[in-house]
Amino acid sequence: MDGSENLEIGVTPSGQVLVAPSPFAGDSAWEAPIGSRRDEPGGAEALLLSLAAEEGERRLPPAWGYWRDFARSYIIALCHLPEEEAALAPPPPNPRRLEELAAAVPPMPGGEYVTAEVMAALWGRLDAR
Repeated sequence: MDGSENLEIGVTPSGQVLVAPSPFAGDSAWEAPIGSRRDEPGGAEALLLSLAAEEGERRLPPAWGYWRDFARSYIIALCHLPEEEAALAPPPPNPRRLEELAAAVPPMPGGEYVTAEVMAALWGRLDAR
């Protein structure tokens, strides 16, 4: 992959985040850095953490921005752990917050599969980084 194809992000019925080539044309300039990391070890979760850490406030399509912000919330929670707990995973957001996040999912392939349970599981997979 040369990083120039259009990418979309979505969720599988089993609750996995998936990044795949998009059948729709679009501006792929913002996607080049993402596309170049798509096949690296760690899967979509590693890509989300990378996106959250490196993409600053770059304007992204809604689905990409949603997942970037979710991964950022994980990084922020990790950074706020007391030093003696730094090797531990940050606890997931409370159930109500997870429900809010699931209800706010923008249009994306598989968006109907995003639930509070999927968000909690993804939070745990982010920690497996």
